[in-house]
Amino acid sequence: MPLQVIKRNSSVEDFDQDKIARVVTAAGLKPSEGLDLAIRISQWAQNLGKPQITTYAIREKIIEELRKVNPTVTQFYSQYEKQKDARAHDFNLPATDGQNYFLESFKGAKGLVVVFTCNHCPYAKAAWPLFIKLAQDFKDKGVAFVGINPNDDNQYPEDSFEMMKQKVDEWQINFPYLRDESQEVAKDYGAVCTPDVFVYDQNRKLYYHGRINDNWQEPEKVTREELKDALMSLLTGNPPPQTQSPSIGCSIKWKN
Repeated sequence: MPLQVIKRNSSVEDFDQDKIARVVTAAGLKPSEGLDLAIRISQWAQNLGKPQITTYAIREKIIEELRKVNPTVTQFYSQYEKQKDARAHDFNLPATDGQNYFLESFKGAKGLVVVFTCNHCPYAKAAWPLFIKLAQDFKDKGVAFVGINPNDDNQYPEDSFEMMKQKVDEWQINFPYLRDESQEVAKDYGAVCTPDVFVYDQNRKLYYHGRINDNWQEPEKVTREELKDALMSLLTGNPPPQTQSPSIGCSIKWKN
């Protein structure tokens, strides 16, 4: 019988090694490191000799193993885990259109999609056309999108504010693209990668935090459009999706 995990809402699901790999990769590890760590945690869980294990026990083991591999990512994983039941944080950030935007700027939206992203990351580049299409498709349904770039442009000049302005024109970005120079907003939200997607309901309570779909590299092979499905579910008044696979992307380029 496969090992089962007892979730916080008391529901049960099968132990998923791939899911752990995605979570720790989103926390800042390289994909190869994330896979190695997930294998160790899987072996540890199996060696316990129990048919079931709690998500809390798995979380504590992940943090323990993360500290061994790269202590600096532990704080960001902890932030990532704190997202559940969170509410949107206010912000005051400049956009490429010359305006400053606040959380209040989107007060009329039935749903708000906050995307931490950038210009240079391959994951982010692949995601931009998807965000642009979703923003267009859901605009008349009352869903607003906002992109926020927190990356250190000293490390990656392509993520500078001036380059953001160029990309808005080049890629025809159809929603506000903001610069988080201090990186404080990204830290407030607990963002860990680009892109990292947060969906908030009309009361700005977190509804969905996860990936866009199940195949970022090959759009023609996508079988689950999780972000789109979450938005449809939100608008029809359904509870948040039970399964929310972690965002996939490059780690945010934090300042030293």
